[in-house]
Amino acid sequence: MLLAADCFAEVRNRAAISSTSTHLLETLQREVEKEHPYYLNSETAMALTMRIATLWGTPETCSWLKGCLQSDPLSFVPESCVYAIVQGWKDNPDTLPWLKTRAQTDEDEYVRCAAMQALGQGWKDDPETLSILKTRAQIDKNEIVRHVAVQALSQGWKGDPNILLILKTCAQINEDEDVRSAAIQALAQGWKDNSNILPWLKTCAQTDKSEFVRSAAIQALAQGWKDEPEVFEFLSNCTQHDPFEHKYFLGTNPRQTALEAIVNYYPTHPQVLELLSDRAQNDPDEQVREFATQQLAELQ
Repeated sequence: MLLAADCFAEVRNRAAISSTSTHLLETLQREVEKEHPYYLNSETAMALTMRIATLWGTPETCSWLKGCLQSDPLSFVPESCVYAIVQGWKDNPDTLPWLKTRAQTDEDEYVRCAAMQALGQGWKDDPETLSILKTRAQIDKNEIVRHVAVQALSQGWKGDPNILLILKTCAQINEDEDVRSAAIQALAQGWKDNSNILPWLKTCAQTDKSEFVRSAAIQALAQGWKDEPEVFEFLSNCTQHDPFEHKYFLGTNPRQTALEAIVNYYPTHPQVLELLSDRAQNDPDEQVREFATQQLAELQ
C-alpha cells in the first residue's frame, strides 16, 4: 500500500484516475483506523499518515487526521497524526492554535509530546511557544512530557540565561530521575561555556539521590570537560566512593560509569592501571569487579 501511494504520487494528472485516488485513500485510512493498538508500529503509522497528509491535503483529510487522535492511546496513530497535520497544514491558520491546545490539554501524553516538539521546531518565534514549553517542563503530570519539554527548551533556546535557570530547577528538584538526567545533559551541551556549570555538575554527580542521575552527571563531565585538570581526579574519586548498592537486579552503578569514562578518555594516564587493579579487587559490586578485570587485561 505504501508502494502504491508512492506510485500514485508520480502521477501527473491525478484527476484522470479519481476513482483510483479515492479507493487508495480509503484503503490507507482503513489501515490507520484498525482498532488493535499494536497493529501498526511507529514507523508504519508515521509513513501511512504522512502519505495521506501529503497526497490528499484537503480540509476533509485534515479533519479525519484530527479525529484519529481519539484512537487507542496505546497505538502510535495519535502522535503520528500530529506530525502529519504539521507536515500538510503548517501554513493553515488553524494549525498553530490547535497545536497549542494539544500540547497543554490532550489526555494522551505522546500527543502532548508531539505537539510540543512541533511547536519548538516550527513556531519557536511565537510568543506563546516558550511559555508553553516552560510550563510543561515544570508542571506536566507526566514525566515523559516533562522530559520532552526539557529537550525542546535546550534545543531551541540554547544559551538563554532564563532557560538555564529553568533547567537547573528541573535538574535539582524534579521528582522524576529521567527528567533530572535530561536537564543535566541539556545544560552540559548548551551551557558548556558557563563557568558555573562544571562545579554544579560535580555537585549533582556527588549528591543526587538517584544513581541514574549521578551517572548522567558523570558522563556529562567526562564528555564535556575531560581536558580540565581536576576532572580525572574527580572521576577517580567517584569510582571509589560513590555509595551505589544494588537494590534490584538492574541498576546504573555510577562507579562503573566513572570507570568507563576514565578508560575511554584517559587510557594512557599513569594512574589508570592502578585504579583498575584496585576496583578489580575491592569494589563491592561484582559487575564492576568483572569490568575492571577485563579492562585491566586489555590495557596490560
